[in-house]
Amino acid sequence: MGDLINAITRLASGRLCSPTPAQYAVRPALTGGNEFLQSFVSEIKHRRDVAVSRVREIETLSCTTPEAAFYLNGQDG
Repeated sequence: MGDLINAITRLASGRLCSPTPAQYAVRPALTGGNEFLQSFVSEIKHRRDVAVSRVREIETLSCTTPEAAFYLNGQDG
């Protein structure tokens, strides 16, 4: 039983505490520049457009073009 309690404690500690590398990334993420943002958004939109295009090529599928989601939503019709 002691091994089980230790394993559960380790699992809970890993899930409830922020990992150290992520803690060091917070300040630069909040105070750093955002020059990368425009190219990142452009790349994400390109990927979205490719995914929508591929779905629409399939005769039995359709979807709406998402504005801010990471998934494609099917539509009836």
